[in-house]
Amino acid sequence: MNVRRLKLESRLKPSTMAPIAAPSPAQFVASMGMGINLGNVLDAPKEGQWAAPAEERYFDSYAAAGFRSVRVPCRWSQHTSTTPPYITAHNPFLARVFEVAGWSISRKLRTVINAHHDDWLDGAADDAAFTRALDRLVAIWRTVGERFAHVPDNLLAFEVYNEPHLNMTTRWLNRMNAAVLAVLPSRVSRIPVGPLRHFAARTSRPSARPTRRVPSFWVGCGG
Repeated sequence: MNVRRLKLESRLKPSTMAPIAAPSPAQFVASMGMGINLGNVLDAPKEGQWAAPAEERYFDSYAAAGFRSVRVPCRWSQHTSTTPPYITAHNPFLARVFEVAGWSISRKLRTVINAHHDDWLDGAADDAAFTRALDRLVAIWRTVGERFAHVPDNLLAFEVYNEPHLNMTTRWLNRMNAAVLAVLPSRVSRIPVGPLRHFAARTSRPSARPTRRVPSFWVGCGG
């Protein structure tokens, strides 16, 4: 681990991140204020391919400009395996996501990370293919949840899946939400689900919700 990441780790270690009562979804959304989307960076096939790589100084500029939240889209398909265990705690891309999100979190900016451009899930051809793809997504979120487990609830939210569309159905979407929520640390309670504007053409709004709080709203700006 390089010196820069060691310094960030020291700022984000559990002893320096005081626990706080979990906000309700509405409270978390209200606290986000004006947000900015760090698009085309970690959701590109390779960071730097679509836009300049993220730098820590950007987050000082965001805070100085009055932004109160940052959305960090993440494409996991390029950085995880298609066979079990799919991802480990030592995954280099996970370390990079933690670094970039950590720059935001350490400045007390509300931060959202997600699964973006990962069409291998909602592009599944049938139930069997969807189940195999869901196993991968669950493994990813389990590992992400463990990595960020000590971050205070008022600073971090997970967007399980951006813009479910293609072959996604109501039943698949409800299965996805329930399966991912089941493996996240119990203290992580704000899981925003991506917008349904693309999804609505194929099916109706999900009628079932997991028992954990799952607000449905657009996070940040842009795709």
